[in-house]
Amino acid sequence: MNEKNVLAVLGSPHATGTTAAMLNLAVHKAEQAGYTVTKINLYEKELSFCIGCRACMDTHICIQKDDIQEIVTLLHKSQLVIFAALSIGQMYRLLSKTYLTDCWEQLWKKQKHFQSRVCGGSDI
Repeated sequence: MNEKNVLAVLGSPHATGTTAAMLNLAVHKAEQAGYTVTKINLYEKELSFCIGCRACMDTHICIQKDDIQEIVTLLHKSQLVIFAALSIGQMYRLLSKTYLTDCWEQLWKKQKHFQSRVCGGSDI
């Protein structure tokens, strides 16, 4: 039996805001469809900013010791990634941008379908 896994990533500092509510709805629908969902909140993770050393170009592993490797492991186990992030002026907040930058190569290698949607509205 093939296990169906979803990684749901919240990239908003408001754990009970509009973005979180939208993610929770998507999680609920995925669970109804038979997926096992792992949900993470980027604001509860330790993520370091890229220092441009390019070591990852050879090793495919960031030299910084933070939670990104845990997230990459979850990416590899998932068939679907749902990323919900607060945006201001159609730009992701810095922490969400860091996550996308650090994980983009892993998403690309795994050939996961990735769509970005920016929605306006209050997230408080």
